Amino acid sequence: MTTFGPQGRNEAPPSNPAATRWVPRLLLAAAALHWVFMVTDGIWIELAKAGLWNTVTPDDHARMATLWFGLAGIAYLGLGLIARNAAATTGRIPAEISWTLVAVGAPMAVIMPASGGWLLLALGLYALLRQR
Repeated sequence: MTTFGPQGRNEAPPSNPAATRWVPRLLLAAAALHWVFMVTDGIWIELAKAGLWNTVTPDDHARMATLWFGLAGIAYLGLGLIARNAAATTGRIPAEISWTLVAVGAPMAVIMPASGGWLLLALGLYALLRQR
């Protein structure tokens, strides 16, 4: 059965209500965890005290890791909001979001096994499998 979505084009009914609920929630939770760890990390306090401008240099690996960890949280927030909006308007999680999670999680899990890469990979695969 096909229905007409908000733009008038044919869209399939929701693929899996659980997936459309949990994928956005878990992405938003990942974003929140990144930000909690980021703001409780002493490095961010040092950066703020130093005025933020030009406080991360290429040779300071701890500060670079903290910066990218926080920026990843922003990316997860964006993906989670897009997934939530798509689920609310179309009843589906776009495959592009699922594939993005797989594309980020797989190399992260291989290159740095003691990371959240496995969770991203599992979430991406869960979303892909639930779309079928």
